[in-house]
Amino acid sequence: MMPGKANNWHDTAPADGFSWQSVALPNGKTGMRVYSGSYGKKINDAFHLCVKTLLNAGHNLIIDDVADGSREVNIWLDELKNDSVFTVGLACSITSLEQREIARGYRTLGSSVEQYYRVHHGVKYDLMIDTDKLSTQEAAKKIVEVLQKY
Repeated sequence: MMPGKANNWHDTAPADGFSWQSVALPNGKTGMRVYSGSYGKKINDAFHLCVKTLLNAGHNLIIDDVADGSREVNIWLDELKNDSVFTVGLACSITSLEQREIARGYRTLGSSVEQYYRVHHGVKYDLMIDTDKLSTQEAAKKIVEVLQKY
């Protein structure tokens, strides 16, 4: 939810906010990765600060973030080391990702497969959910069930 002029979602020219970057994928195809410009990086840092501020004020949070593999997850874990954190990874097959991307109609084609190869790399979760096997409702129930024992 940033000003339109800060981002470039139409082609791969860099923007101060966020823009797409074409990248080669391990499967030989081309994917689309979100690139953060200087303003985008400031926004991301502010997001982290907002989360920490809300936690310090006593709020319980669910943080939904497409992290950049273990590098970014480790930043989160370091920033939240004094808080109770339970990590959940959501994954499915490339085929499902491609079908869901097309069905939604507003996604940039190739962005979900790019994330498939990157976001879980080197990350160990407290709970991993396979959304090919569980519906949204079943996944939510599983998370609650495991959290109650945590």
